[in-house]
Amino acid sequence: MTLDGVVVEPLAGHDGNGRPLGERREDSEHATLESDRIDEIVSEHGLLAVTNNTLSTEQSLETERRSIRDNGIAFSRQEQFESVVGVETSFGLDEREPAAAIGVCGLLERLSGRYLQEDITGQVLSTAKSIQVELTQ
Repeated sequence: MTLDGVVVEPLAGHDGNGRPLGERREDSEHATLESDRIDEIVSEHGLLAVTNNTLSTEQSLETERRSIRDNGIAFSRQEQFESVVGVETSFGLDEREPAAAIGVCGLLERLSGRYLQEDITGQVLSTAKSIQVELTQ
């Protein structure tokens, strides 16, 4: 679905086989998965470190999931690709589960510091809210 030039793509199902948008398309969705399901996925696939920043322990994964749930926003900090960072949020049509996600990713040299943490994050959250309002009207 496209709204005023923004592509809204539904999230993959809760089967652990989702594909990334940029780097971390489904982090905010995964933050809502039950711990038992996360344990099952980790047992089956492991936590392979792709970069030095990859979340490769169950403790670091759980800490990140908690932060995403608490803040409603997921940050990519070079976990999958060196020098690539981003921010993402998911939103739903009701309170049950996420229906879509929106995010921005780019090179660390262009997206860093206050610009990423405040400006881009604010734009992502604002855009997600606007899309959510449009979809529920």
